[in-house]
Amino acid sequence: MRSGPVLGDTICVWALYFRDSKYRGHVLALLRERGLLIPEVCALEAAYPIFRAKGAGELARYALFLENLPLVEGLELIPLRFEDLVRAVELAANEPA
Repeated sequence: MRSGPVLGDTICVWALYFRDSKYRGHVLALLRERGLLIPEVCALEAAYPIFRAKGAGELARYALFLENLPLVEGLELIPLRFEDLVRAVELAANEPA
């Protein structure tokens, strides 16, 4: 019996984008076998290290990748609502050290 989709993070976006990522095989298997839920903010989070590591040209290619990301079968992008962001900051602020 197939379980529900897996909640992914920025590493999943990175693995889907970079063919040489050491996580790519695992992420593709999860995508195929279970499906992935990835918060949209993870796509933004991946942009800066891509720019820093590879430059503006790579960032432009990443933008094209992002345009097609919603079309990937088995992948659902979860929108970030402002209320979610506020709640996450509140939780972090109230977490005991």
